[in-house]
Amino acid sequence: MLAFLPSIRLSYCLFTQNLHDWDLFKAEEDSLLKLSRLNYIAVYPRPIERQNVLTCLRVFSEETIVALETHTAVADHNNHGTLKFLKRFVKFWKTVNVRRPGTDIRFRDPLRAIISSCDDSRLTDLEKLAEDVKGMTSLTKLREKQLSADTGSAFYETCHGLISLTKLLLQTTHEFVMLGNFSTDPLEKAFGKLRQGCGGTYFINTQQVLEKHVIMKAKLILQRNIDMGTFEMSGHNCSMCTYQFSESDLDLLDTLPAKEPSITFDEMQAVVYITGYIIRKGDDFNLNDTYIYYEKYGSFTQYLNRGGLQIPNDMSCQWSLFRYLMFSKVKSKVCRKSLSRIFKIVNEYYDFGMKNEHSDILSNILLNNWCKTVTPHLGQEPAQKILKLSQRMKK
Repeated sequence: MLAFLPSIRLSYCLFTQNLHDWDLFKAEEDSLLKLSRLNYIAVYPRPIERQNVLTCLRVFSEETIVALETHTAVADHNNHGTLKFLKRFVKFWKTVNVRRPGTDIRFRDPLRAIISSCDDSRLTDLEKLAEDVKGMTSLTKLREKQLSADTGSAFYETCHGLISLTKLLLQTTHEFVMLGNFSTDPLEKAFGKLRQGCGGTYFINTQQVLEKHVIMKAKLILQRNIDMGTFEMSGHNCSMCTYQFSESDLDLLDTLPAKEPSITFDEMQAVVYITGYIIRKGDDFNLNDTYIYYEKYGSFTQYLNRGGLQIPNDMSCQWSLFRYLMFSKVKSKVCRKSLSRIFKIVNEYYDFGMKNEHSDILSNILLNNWCKTVTPHLGQEPAQKILKLSQRMKK
């Protein structure tokens, strides 16, 4: 949806302003097989429901147009004006929502082709539609099947802006133009995530946005297995970055093999499964190694395996196991950067021969899982929602 050009929504409001009865909808209401995409909300929308794009597209769709033309219940009705109105905006919707080349071939629809010529007929139709919409505006508050002056002017200016921008790009630097890329959909999507991350509240402040941005950045780093060392110049510097082994930590290095029995069977199954994920893209190493860990604790992996999972050998499983034991000891003292450094020390101490990227991946997994267990889920906004719901139930 073009956030700065809510064309379908404004035309939908205009179309349903004084329309209270649709013979087509009534004819198909009780049928299991329908020609159109109409439902009750699309036919009789409340003011707030008119702002829903998906509801609008039930009206402005080719299925509805063809149903109005072919359905026997409306065959004798004078729908010429309605059909003309729907067709113009459906054509407009297809033209301004082209986001990738080849869509016209995939859907066999020339209207969804990229614009590669300044003489494209769709640009002419876009200009004519803008003029017609401007003529449908009214300066008075009492208007019937008309748009407000601000809405009509915004539609007119935006259409001409798209036309001018397209011609400028084609005449200078671009071979073709896709109007669907001139939208704020990514911005709307990002803002929606920010709102949901702040408790789903409608209004959010700057402080909430900054806090959510930091959380999203940290989550992305963990998901992408990015080496935190690359962020040293960008200002990452916490008190845990410089954590060093204590004497007890050094003693733990020598006792890691003896602590293996303290790991539960379920934990060992998780270790085997995660190890297979970690080495999935690695080179084959120690081909002569055994697979005792997998034979004893690989049932979980076997149930999930459809022939594409990596089977970890004993060396890699023990490598993950030792790091898990070490993480259990230092988890509250380290960050992503210092934990990766500790894992590399363990790797060198026991000469496992694993790669640094393997340590980074395991660090991300363990820290991510641990953070989820210690992060409180209750906040101010959810608490307010629970309070509101409880008050409504009392009433």
